[in-house]
Amino acid sequence: MIVKLPSGYVQQNPRLTIANKQLELMHRYLTEFGLSPVTRSRVSTAQGLGKGSKFVGLLGPLPPADEFFDD
Repeated sequence: MIVKLPSGYVQQNPRLTIANKQLELMHRYLTEFGLSPVTRSRVSTAQGLGKGSKFVGLLGPLPPADEFFDD
């Protein structure tokens, strides 16, 4: 996108510069939070967090796992 200035010169539209910068920022956010396909494979979960956590009984007893997955 090119804009012609009142003096006759041709310049890149400032909106394009802003859009490119925002696209770059979004890409960095996606990689930081593991939302891109490449970084999604690097995200791991904590296994067995509920067994030894000090917050286990805070909300009451946990229902059996089969209750959520009806066949």
